[in-house]
Amino acid sequence: LLFHEGQFEAAHQAFTAAAAGLPGDGGLHNDIAVALRKLERREEALQHYDAAIALNPASPVYWCNRASLLIDLARPAEALQ
Repeated sequence: LLFHEGQFEAAHQAFTAAAAGLPGDGGLHNDIAVALRKLERREEALQHYDAAIALNPASPVYWCNRASLLIDLARPAEALQ
């Protein structure tokens, strides 16, 4: 709800708190990354996309989000990996 209301910092904090209790949840890492991206904290977001992928490498959503971020970072060659 916070995220959809544009409260990205509050959403980031909520997702981070939830991830502390569920460190193996790739979805939470993806959510943290999406919030960080909205906050223009892109390098931090990349770390969380990588964590999400490490936990669930079969998720096309995580891979697509990561690739999109890398394109935004002007790193298209990495986006193709």
